[in-house]
Formats: sequence, structure tokens, C-alpha cells
Amino acid sequence: MNPSIKKGLMAGIIGAAIGAYGWAVLLGLVIKDVLLIILPILFGLICVFGFIRLRGTFPQKKWLLTGSTVVWIIITNLALFNAYYPRITDQLYHGKNELLRTLLSTNKAQVNPLVINLLFGIILVCGVGLILMDVIRSKRR
Repeated sequence: MNPSIKKGLMAGIIGAAIGAYGWAVLLGLVIKDVLLIILPILFGLICVFGFIRLRGTFPQKKWLLTGSTVVWIIITNLALFNAYYPRITDQLYHGKNELLRTLLSTNKAQVNPLVINLLFGIILVCGVGLILMDVIRSKRR
């Protein structure tokens, strides 16, 4: 694999891990749940170091690496979202300033968990598709 592709994949995986688990860490800080702060950080570290390990094992399989990372991120986010959705607050700010109340709203009432789970499912299928694409391509060679 080209060194530029390696660097790009690594940067993408780190960015994806930060983006995928950042919401859960912030939610953990807001609802003061230590487990919800530690678990996403742990999941993100497993994601990055698992990617590094897989890249060492399958250096030429960029679709397998990407698909495996997508599957890991989606499954862990699915678990976190469904476990903590009931504890997400509607408002982060309860003061009198209307602008701050609007800006610091989670809009939970407008979010249907079924739609979020469906979106997770679609992305999960795409991740599995990436893995299968690499497996099928390697069998043709």
C-alpha cells in the first residue's frame, strides 16, 4: 500500500473515532456519568489500535480495513445510543437567556430513535459491503 494511502487511512480512522465517540463523551460530561466518559474513549482507542493491528496483518486490504472500522464504530455507537438515549436531556441550559436556551438545546423531542437506529443499520450494511468487496476481489485474483 502506498505510504500516502496509509497516512490518509490512519488520519481518517483517528478522525472517525474522535467524531464517532465525541458525542458520547460530551453526553457523559453533561449527565455526569463516568462510565459514559470512559467507554467511548476506550472504544475509540480499540478502534485505532485495532486498525493498526489489522493493517499490519492485511496491509493491502484497504476496503477490509475501512469496512471493519465502520462496523466496529457503528455497533459500539448503536449500543451507546440505545443505552443512553433515555438519559439525554432536552435542554443543556435552563437560564432565562432565550438565545442560549435555543443554542444549547439537544432537540431530543424532534429525534426519533427508530430513525437513528435505521441509519445505523444502513451504515452497518455499507461497512459489511466494504468487507465483502475486498474478500470477493481477493478471491478473483
